[in-house]
Amino acid sequence: MNKFGEFLKQKRLEKKMGLRKFARIVNIDPSYIIRIERGTVPPPGEKETLDFFAEALDFAPDSDDYKKLFDLSAQERGSYVPEDVKSKFGNPELIPIFLRTIASKKLDKEEIESIVNYIKENY
Repeated sequence: MNKFGEFLKQKRLEKKMGLRKFARIVNIDPSYIIRIERGTVPPPGEKETLDFFAEALDFAPDSDDYKKLFDLSAQERGSYVPEDVKSKFGNPELIPIFLRTIASKKLDKEEIESIVNYIKENY
């Protein structure tokens, strides 16, 4: 399934933005954009390119749509850590250690959500 491409197309159409206009704004060939939307090529993984997409679609950096754009790109590229997260993490090499630590504790969804909420409220 091509969730990134479907999401991109849906959001572009919600903005009433044609393919060529979007491609011109992000400075990418329209044929490449259509292949992304159809899922015949993987989505871009570079933060800069995804930021161009987000800006063209008026996604605020802290919005759910911005995060979803990066998350879907990472998932379809086989990564579990989106580029926007990697770029904000002081020591990206610690991300796998952090995730393995959580995984080793065999926490359920509620416990993980509790940890996330604690971090959001206290840091």
